[in-house]
Amino acid sequence: MAYGMFEPLLLLDECECIVYLDFDILLLKGIGELFRLKGYHFSAHRGKSLLNPTLRDYNGEFKDCRVYRSGIVAYYDTIPNPKECYNQIYNYSAQYGANDQGVLSLLILDNKFKVKNLGYEYTGSTYWRKSIGYPIIHAWGKDGRFWNNELVYQFWGEIWDKYYQKWLKCGGSEYKGGFICKANYAIERIRYHLAYKLGYAMIENHTTIFGKIKLPFILLAIALKHRGQKIEYHKIIQTKPNLKVPPIEYYEDYRSALAEKQSAPYRLGQALIKATKTWYKGGLIKLYFEINEIKRDKKR
Repeated sequence: MAYGMFEPLLLLDECECIVYLDFDILLLKGIGELFRLKGYHFSAHRGKSLLNPTLRDYNGEFKDCRVYRSGIVAYYDTIPNPKECYNQIYNYSAQYGANDQGVLSLLILDNKFKVKNLGYEYTGSTYWRKSIGYPIIHAWGKDGRFWNNELVYQFWGEIWDKYYQKWLKCGGSEYKGGFICKANYAIERIRYHLAYKLGYAMIENHTTIFGKIKLPFILLAIALKHRGQKIEYHKIIQTKPNLKVPPIEYYEDYRSALAEKQSAPYRLGQALIKATKTWYKGGLIKLYFEINEIKRDKKR
């Protein structure tokens, strides 16, 4: 069923643009701007996973490239020979294994297609605070759907019910499974911390001279945005207390998620925050040595 996402390749002789949405997507706002993008072959969100191991049998030149996620993908009629691309998808699958995200990414990379990289606002996570104002929520994972996860339903149940009632009126089958999980994906909570955001930005931008020059401005922008999001969140829960997120201990997987605090991005961000608070005591000098220590740990 996941390969239904490739059917638009057979219809581009009739349409200028086709947007595919996964079955666990909830639209909160219009996405009409995707139809108005010009000069691209695809629009999709590029994730952090690599092509290998996503396609375990693929070891070609793109094996260390990041994959394009399949939650939301826009196809444009600028794609040359789309029906041939459709055949390529199944040839890749026969060679390297069936994985919709993997073969989509290989198709794009192999043909050097131009892709509009959709930001996280197009794949908002089920951690509600992280997704405030986003037009799309992607409830991925078998225990994290709008209909079977207690916390996810708490945040978006009212909206979801409207769609569900329409589904039933159209003759759709009734969901009788109930909640199979009270809350999960605690790692999203950890990665929302300011320390992780800052550390990840440091890693992303340290490899080029231009990146290093603009890094202080990027870090300042992240810190200011994070503070603004915190203020906005507290305003919202004053009028809608049901949207208050529970303590991380409420999550079924919170113990395993805590390991993310030992990741390189989190440790770098923590070190930076500590250094800026103690700069007058030589904090920035200590930061230099801490960064080198984190690098050594990462290599080990």
